[in-house]
Amino acid sequence: MSLVLREAAAVDSVLDVVGHTPLVRLRRLPDPAGADVFVKLEGFNPSGSVKDRSALGMIDAAEAAGSLAPGMTVIESSSGNLGVAIAQIGAVRGYRVIIVADRKASPAQVALMTAYGAEVDLVQGDPPEGLQQARWHRVRELAAIHAPAFIPDQYDNPDNPAAHARTTGAELLAALGDRFSTVVASVSTGGHLSGIAECVRPMGVRIVAVDIAGSALFGSESHPYLTNGMGLSWTPGNLADDLIDTVVVADDITAFETARALALHEGILAGPSTGAAVAAAIGVASTAAPEDSVVAIAPDRGDRYVDSLLQPDWCERHGIRAWPSVRQARENPRLASLGRSVRRTLVGRDTG
Repeated sequence: MSLVLREAAAVDSVLDVVGHTPLVRLRRLPDPAGADVFVKLEGFNPSGSVKDRSALGMIDAAEAAGSLAPGMTVIESSSGNLGVAIAQIGAVRGYRVIIVADRKASPAQVALMTAYGAEVDLVQGDPPEGLQQARWHRVRELAAIHAPAFIPDQYDNPDNPAAHARTTGAELLAALGDRFSTVVASVSTGGHLSGIAECVRPMGVRIVAVDIAGSALFGSESHPYLTNGMGLSWTPGNLADDLIDTVVVADDITAFETARALALHEGILAGPSTGAAVAAAIGVASTAAPEDSVVAIAPDRGDRYVDSLLQPDWCERHGIRAWPSVRQARENPRLASLGRSVRRTLVGRDTG
């Protein structure tokens, strides 16, 4: 395949290139007899994740409503990608940004936030109410100190999923048309999954949500887990579970091993939340019609995980293998087990 030269448009700011991310077909990992599996590479957004769409949607809506104006401070709870996205917007539009994070925030994520000029306020220790609730308490404290301030609230702000209904879902429909049968996405705030579902489900597209073992999003008992960007200890308002056709649960090792397989065999460097979504999508595609298309949402890039996924010693300590051949990756027993789980949950399910 030869390099195709595409015309590039000149834009006024880096925020003008949010969205219109690549949709790439996996060529080696899925079962050749099944449906095509595409991955929507949200790491191509300017700050490197799907949260660019959420952050820009919430900020734009707040500015239009008058709840965010020049001179105000933007304060949000985030230990990851949303904090980076808001920090970038603050740099472009001149807002002071304070991100409340905790000890689980990776040094790489904190460095990215501060590179854009954001102040990172770290919740220390192990507060009795839990880290996430402690972060929200600190956000409210800081908002009172720095009033007037705007809190985007990615968990309960409807402008988060609305941004994905308007952009991400519409892009998928435009790209795949009638071939588009299923979208598979990992879940935390529910923003991108719920927004995409609102747009595409009326067109007959099936919605598969992927949670991580240890998350309490769908009522399971919460316990610690390794995978970043997935799961919560409570159910946020933005999670529209009435739009979800089925939920499957991936474990940490499946998420990380599939992410490593994507890099080794597809040339796609993505994080473990992408690994979880792709593993489930391969399971869906294995029994779907060959003319169908299954889409997995890749929330970010793998280079965000320099302290975990990209460290062979770290992976070895946690029992996370790199499967050196495509056959081994396809026959990974954890991937096969998740595939069976996906197929069981889809059988006989009323998908409306």
